[in-house]
Amino acid sequence: NYLNIESNFSIGVRKKFQKRLGKCISAIKLLPFGFPASSMFQNCRKCVVSYQTSIIYKVQDDVIEIVTS
Repeated sequence: NYLNIESNFSIGVRKKFQKRLGKCISAIKLLPFGFPASSMFQNCRKCVVSYQTSIIYKVQDDVIEIVTS
């Protein structure tokens, strides 16, 4: 099921998640190979945003591609 963050969480929780997500994206940009390899997705890395959410991404040349989150 698709989870709509705006209708299911308070504004405080949404802002906290947005801040954490922004920090994770900044860390990925700064150190793209600084996160562990994903065990489920070949040639990808995993950045944990929260217990429920991770960013799975791959790095190719100078491009960071988000595969799933």
